Amino acid sequence: MDEDPSPEVEVGSPNKRRRTASDHRELFLLEMLRHDGRGDDISSTFCNTCGITVGSYRCKDCFMSRLSCQMCVVAAHAYSPVHRVEKWNGECFKNITLKNLGLHVQLGHKAYTLWLWTFVGAIERNLTLNNSYVSQFHVLSFESKVLAYEFYHSLVHMTDNTGLLKHRDRYEAFMCMAREFRHVKMLKRAGRSHDPSGIIATQQGECVVLCPACPQPGKNLPDDWELAPKGKGSDRQIVSKDTVDPSLSRGWGNFVNETEYKAHLTNQGMEAQEKSMCTSHNAVNMADSKSSKGLAATGLGTIDCARHNMNLPNGVGDLQKGERYINMDFLFFSTLRHHSLDVLNVSYDIACQWHKNLWARMATLPKEYQLNHAITTVQFFVLKFHLPAHIAKLASSTKEMGPGCRRDTLDDHFGDWNWKKVVNLEAMLLCKTKETMLEKAAFHATFEELDAAITEEHRIAWKAEVERWEENPNDMSVSNLFEAKSVAITQAGARLKLAQLEAKELE
Repeated sequence: MDEDPSPEVEVGSPNKRRRTASDHRELFLLEMLRHDGRGDDISSTFCNTCGITVGSYRCKDCFMSRLSCQMCVVAAHAYSPVHRVEKWNGECFKNITLKNLGLHVQLGHKAYTLWLWTFVGAIERNLTLNNSYVSQFHVLSFESKVLAYEFYHSLVHMTDNTGLLKHRDRYEAFMCMAREFRHVKMLKRAGRSHDPSGIIATQQGECVVLCPACPQPGKNLPDDWELAPKGKGSDRQIVSKDTVDPSLSRGWGNFVNETEYKAHLTNQGMEAQEKSMCTSHNAVNMADSKSSKGLAATGLGTIDCARHNMNLPNGVGDLQKGERYINMDFLFFSTLRHHSLDVLNVSYDIACQWHKNLWARMATLPKEYQLNHAITTVQFFVLKFHLPAHIAKLASSTKEMGPGCRRDTLDDHFGDWNWKKVVNLEAMLLCKTKETMLEKAAFHATFEELDAAITEEHRIAWKAEVERWEENPNDMSVSNLFEAKSVAITQAGARLKLAQLEAKELE
């Protein structure tokens, strides 16, 4: 019996991949050269479609393309007119356009023509672009953060990689198409085409993908939910302005309404920024020292769902010079308009200073932005870590964009992040459920061991304390039994204690 001299290698391992590439490269090279020629059609000269006339043409984009005659290749591409066709001249294949072969597309005679040729007349006359290319760029921009410039020139090189053919520059038109495509997709997914009032009736923040796990009145809460008992890095250079490049969304997505936002900043911009009394608050104290020369925005401020890391509607805005309170105040109250909350936990790295005069600053905002904090329990916390904004990789492209294009692009990426969170919830919850089932037995055994070690007197007292806290979770006078009451000993505290003991011994 013949034995394989090569040792067994795990599938997918680096050694397996190297051996596979080495063993088959000769075959792959020969097949590549064979298909650069006529391939299986070398023994036949007739058209593989009609079988009557000589076949001299083939398509580089069609699946299983074979040599066909001129009439057959034109008929086969009536609905694929941007495919790349080449002609056999007896020695090699030469590129030839379907236009030169006699293919003509009469726009306006079919109901689907406008969709197949995205925004043909709306952007620029005599310009067509297959919808699949715009859609491909749309998805690639999410996954790889590819620049429009790079994608456009990849299409140019796919058409002709020698540089011998002279193509008209369509880059600016492609940018317009891509931006319009993003905007229309957002409106479509938000269901705006079904509103009899049309797109113009879209409300602020209406096009955002909402967090399905957060309470949304009218969506995942009962009608009488209020009666239920309480439950136990991204700057932008100055390359344009809003009058020249306005946003298409106008506050319909994650970004705030820019007109209202800038009006608030203008009205309150002369107010002196109060300095932080806490240590190491560079976001406030060092804001004026940051260089902003040549920049229309030094970064982004975002208000996110801290529990599920979802971007909230109308919770994103440009920062002009650090995290000024007037910027973050507007973003904070702008997104709270869309939520009905009884208890609000606010996590912010400078919350200890920011919240001190928050309600006084809120009075400077329009009435619809103001929160009735008298009936809402609001608690402020200093966070342990920052939630990622997931847009740092976009900085290289968005910083060169105009203000409107930049906001529309970032809105699109925020929507993609929220959507991926929604569709991955099922797999994530299943994974966490399996982990919980495995950990349940271990924690139950630990609890039983602890319960057996305490006296009945302690058990009754602790249970009463826990139940009292669960009934009054927001009453600060009721102590939380789950919070550690012991004070951690610091190095400085230990040294002080030793010094005091030594001084006592010397007395």
